[in-house]
Amino acid sequence: MGLQIPDQLSGLLYDLGFLWPVVDEEKLYAAGLLWLRFGGDAGTVARQANDAALRVSAVNTGSSVEAFTGAWAEDDAPHAILTDGATGAYVVGACLFACAGLVLALKITVIVLLCTLLAQVIQALLAGPGSALLIPVYRKFTAMALNALFNRTATVLLG
Repeated sequence: MGLQIPDQLSGLLYDLGFLWPVVDEEKLYAAGLLWLRFGGDAGTVARQANDAALRVSAVNTGSSVEAFTGAWAEDDAPHAILTDGATGAYVVGACLFACAGLVLALKITVIVLLCTLLAQVIQALLAGPGSALLIPVYRKFTAMALNALFNRTATVLLG
């Protein structure tokens, strides 16, 4: 389970008009690891297949072998497709790692903003009745910061 916040902070976040992100950064990270492992496996299979194909052309001769060697060198040959697939899997894994880091940074920033708001509210209440008038201002600034944070994160994630 990813980073969670206490119910009190969750309630405060809800009062400001936002919900705690339910994305699990640990699962994103784990999925990234799986994709990297898949990319490695696909790359290994591609290398093994290519080695076997090279042995065929090194040991054998004839028009069939030449046709096979020519087909194996094509852009849409199994080796090329597997190699491209391995590269794609590495890219997907790296993107999932980036998403996990972004979600974690988002959650930490939300916690910092909420704790800052709580500190401001407590300070205003302790300072006297006149200072309590600043609480709505603090809430509004925090809500604006959260809105900008969530919008920026969505923009980065969705392109």
